Amino acid sequence: SGFLLLSVLLSASAWADEYTSEEQRLLEAYHSGELLRLHILADNDAPEAQQLKLAVRNAILTRFAAELNEASTADEAFARLCSLLPQWSAADTVQRAGFDLPVSAEAGVLSLPEKRYGQVVLPEGDYRGLRITLGSGEGRNWWCILFPQLCLALADEE
Repeated sequence: SGFLLLSVLLSASAWADEYTSEEQRLLEAYHSGELLRLHILADNDAPEAQQLKLAVRNAILTRFAAELNEASTADEAFARLCSLLPQWSAADTVQRAGFDLPVSAEAGVLSLPEKRYGQVVLPEGDYRGLRITLGSGEGRNWWCILFPQLCLALADEE
């Protein structure tokens, strides 16, 4: 059984080497529960709606990145996000971009589908996070990890 354990450890370390440092951080965060996710739903798949989705993403990252980066745990990051959210409005970004759409923002425990980030697949389930819905929310989505801060490193358009 010592041989079996050694071969499992060796294959696990070889397997770990195949992940980027960002993917490793994501796996560690997932397994420890230290994860905060972002989900943005575009109004539709028209190029303008998709551009607006990315403008809202950029505004979120600009507004929250520093505070979330200072957090040492997902609990702290989530508390900071919840305290800052009322002071920030995705609707402002939408209006500045020349759109008149309903916008909703919801921070809490969200039921999310399975999602791939690089080689890492997060299973369907409940995750703490922030969901922004633009208009009908029927367009392609934007997904990323707000904590640990992996939004741009692992971002993967659908």
